[in-house]
Amino acid sequence: MSQMPRLLSVLLGVAALSCQMSAQDPPAKPWQYRAEVFGNIAYGYVVSPSQDWGLGRDYGGGVGFRHFSGALSGLGFEVQVAKQSSTMKNLGPNASSHLDSHLVAADVLYHFRKRTMVQPYVLGGIGWMSADYAYKRGAVTDPLTGQQVPPYERNVSGSKTGATLGAGLKIAINRHLSIRPEIFWLATSGGSPPYWNWLRFQIGLGFHL
Repeated sequence: MSQMPRLLSVLLGVAALSCQMSAQDPPAKPWQYRAEVFGNIAYGYVVSPSQDWGLGRDYGGGVGFRHFSGALSGLGFEVQVAKQSSTMKNLGPNASSHLDSHLVAADVLYHFRKRTMVQPYVLGGIGWMSADYAYKRGAVTDPLTGQQVPPYERNVSGSKTGATLGAGLKIAINRHLSIRPEIFWLATSGGSPPYWNWLRFQIGLGFHL
């Protein structure tokens, strides 16, 4: 988790600097677009009720549409995907885990400051994730009894759906390119296996038409 506060600080710093620059130098024409293709890199955190499953870099991308005008011009729709593959080795003596996970989400967005070059937004929708998690611990010696504890292995595979929430900024470099810092959360619940959460601190690049 040590990298997460650092990435969050970077995202907040980029957002604050961009807002300040936008306020000092307003565009001659409003920034409007109808479609967007984007990719991102993120620090992802996948967790189950009892333990952290995956911490590390993940990747994603998607497409978005904004076809409304007037009072609804801030409304948009996006579909995005993401993937994380991470190994954790600091889980105690002779123990490690590995996670492969995939995400698909469909979200409704609402943009504030709808025609400016810096547009904050919030999002919510539905998401699906799959996970293939493996935990292994080799044989260890119990420090209290001195007895040998046999190896242990746990494997969890499956998929679940849940709700998505998020917020971010679209910061225009020009009328066709933007930087996108974003916080994204997928929360699943119920069923078997128990709920999983996937939190992403991401920064992306968008291409707008």
